[in-house]
Amino acid sequence: MTTDAHAAGHRAHLEHLCADGGPLTAHSRYATTQNPEWFNVKRQQPRQERRALHNEILAAFVAAHPDVLRNRKAIVLAGPPGAGKSTAQDTLIAQTRTRPEQWLSINPDDFKDEPAADGPGGWQL
Repeated sequence: MTTDAHAAGHRAHLEHLCADGGPLTAHSRYATTQNPEWFNVKRQQPRQERRALHNEILAAFVAAHPDVLRNRKAIVLAGPPGAGKSTAQDTLIAQTRTRPEQWLSINPDDFKDEPAADGPGGWQL
């Protein structure tokens, strides 16, 4: 069980990592936008190979979900288990007069797992 002191220690550590100059900031040398193999830092654009990879991933994802509406609308939900996310989602979908299959649940882990499914080397992220 997590104690308040334990949680406070984790919070302080994360705040340190996210502080100016820390490794979890957008300008950290670890950020994608600072990796010269992936990103032209001067132009602030992904390199051609990286852009092609992004387009490939997006095209595969879109092709795998043909019923999803492409109307630039999203329902963004976050919270701990049991907080009511599914209930809120069902209510919002009903209010939009759409069907659940017209919406897509996006889980960042799905994008991380996909390269591994492609075998050694995957997408070379």
